[in-house]
Amino acid sequence: IKSSDMNFTVDSLKVLSKANRQNGKICISDLGTDDHGRWVKELDSFVDQGIAWVDNYQGIVTYYFPSIIFGSSLLV
Repeated sequence: IKSSDMNFTVDSLKVLSKANRQNGKICISDLGTDDHGRWVKELDSFVDQGIAWVDNYQGIVTYYFPSIIFGSSLLV
């Protein structure tokens, strides 16, 4: 179990909501191209807190939220 004292912002909640709709994985491009740096900062804060994992494969950076991935598999 991983807990965090992270303060969630509107952007943080948008990231989590989008990741939830995509079964726990998200790319920066999924959040729109309007403010790339803003989304990188939000996603990296999840990685820093240990809430998300990051994978960079062939230049495509994907963030995984294990609690969403494993939680959703329990509902099947």
